[in-house]
Amino acid sequence: MAEGWDEDGLRAVRGALHGHDGVALLAALHREPVSEVLQLAGDGVAGTAATGLPGAAETAGSFLGALQERGFQGDEELADRLRTATQHADPPLVPARSRSGDARHAAGGRPG
Repeated sequence: MAEGWDEDGLRAVRGALHGHDGVALLAALHREPVSEVLQLAGDGVAGTAATGLPGAAETAGSFLGALQERGFQGDEELADRLRTATQHADPPLVPARSRSGDARHAAGGRPG
């Protein structure tokens, strides 16, 4: 068992990974120190970050920091996947009101 993680916490991470549930994964990772589950959850965090899910980029950033500090075999490859995922993340959805104001501004009109 990962140090600092109980079986319920690990089960929550594994279940979220198996179900491709980014929201559940992020919630599970806030339970305990991520340094103990970097390799287990890293690819799931990268995939979640690539979707632009709120909070995923921050979680990916904490994983990156922990990977750079730790430096185990395979950590650099995972760090590269996390960097790539956050660079190519889908932009978060913008409320319609802001989008229309941005469109008017881009078209030379005054933002609303």
